Amino acid sequence: EPEEGTYTYTVADEEVALAQAHHMRVRGQNLVWSTGEQTPSWVFTEPNGTTPLSAANPADVALLTERIQSHIKHLVQHFGTAVYAWDVINEPLNPNEPDCLEHGPFYNVLGEKYINIALRAAREYAPPGTELFINEYGLSNPARLRCMIRLIHRLRARGVPLD
Repeated sequence: EPEEGTYTYTVADEEVALAQAHHMRVRGQNLVWSTGEQTPSWVFTEPNGTTPLSAANPADVALLTERIQSHIKHLVQHFGTAVYAWDVINEPLNPNEPDCLEHGPFYNVLGEKYINIALRAAREYAPPGTELFINEYGLSNPARLRCMIRLIHRLRARGVPLD
């Protein structure tokens, strides 16, 4: 989505078609990357294109929430059942933070609830039976693993969908 509301699926559609032609299952990766990596800068700015979104501004919080939901809706509905699972959140952990989370641009505006928003949107818009995951590296590291377990417990306690 290089510009808000503009989606280009050509390459991804070709890759999915190739996988299907060879009887391969497709796992989508990723809908929201905690660091904002590969996310266009407009996502984190007000509609004027220059003012950064702020957690202190309720309108900015609502705008980023809507942008996450819209992005996820378009992607998961476009690919539908061609994608059996999605890595909804990519690399949200940072064991050096007290809450164990990466404090990237999504977090800076929405706090931990950006994870809830994304997972709930994926569950709402994905076809029934689609699996939803958090992708994380280095879980053989005890500190990182503890962080993942803590996050999963918090998400489960709030009823956030996660497979």
